[in-house]
Amino acid sequence: MRLFTQKEDFIHNDDYLHKATESITLKYQLFYYKTLVGNMDKAKKGDFLKIDYIGKVKDTGFIFDLTSEEIAKKEKIYRDGDEYKPAVMVVGGGHVLRGLDSQLEGAEVGKKITVEVKSDDAFGPRDAEKVMLVPQSIFNKQKINPMPGMPVKIGGKDGIVQTVSAGRVRVDFNHPLSGKLLEYDITVIEKITDKTEQIKSLVKIHLPKANPETLKIEFAGKAAEILLPKDDENTRRFINLVKDILVRDILKYIQGVEEVKFIEILDKSNIRLE
Repeated sequence: MRLFTQKEDFIHNDDYLHKATESITLKYQLFYYKTLVGNMDKAKKGDFLKIDYIGKVKDTGFIFDLTSEEIAKKEKIYRDGDEYKPAVMVVGGGHVLRGLDSQLEGAEVGKKITVEVKSDDAFGPRDAEKVMLVPQSIFNKQKINPMPGMPVKIGGKDGIVQTVSAGRVRVDFNHPLSGKLLEYDITVIEKITDKTEQIKSLVKIHLPKANPETLKIEFAGKAAEILLPKDDENTRRFINLVKDILVRDILKYIQGVEEVKFIEILDKSNIRLE
């Protein structure tokens, strides 16, 4: 190969210059495209993400939450009545554990990540003062025969019976996951960008038992109009209970929406006259 030895060789080799320029331009365009697409696929604050996840206690591998029915059955932890499907959350929306929410920013669509959540950012540290001795008579009045490991509700608080002896019952009112280091395996399935689906997702986040598919949602200018279902009393009632919180999130996270209107039609078909 002959190298350039004179200035004229370089200046007058137009074919070389043309090919070199094309090569540099192509490499730059490819780099720009990969950077642009990569950034678009990465989660940022305010994004609606549909995710699959498995939540475990780090030290023991105990699974306490998951979205896969198949894995639930495989691990023999499937429970009838539980809903197994991908969950939707808003990055930075405070809809999941604080320690989990803060680590989802930057997650890429289609990729699996594993994150750890310390107890301080999850269910808090264990509190010795929440372990109490409860008189057996309290249980007798409720016709409950307490046994170690039994979940109970005393004075409106949930707890787990630890021991039973001498007419007294030791109950732990700490959250079962308090003081635990948690681990989540998360796969971001997709970003939800459709405004109708975003509103339905917020309804599901705030009202897990509601059926957002019964809502009819339309947009008029900067207003979102939500028609509540005539034949779904539960969803209608639940939405009215959390309306302020729901509207706050719609206005905060859904671009272009500055007003929310709820339309509720009541007639003889859904109101008892007696």
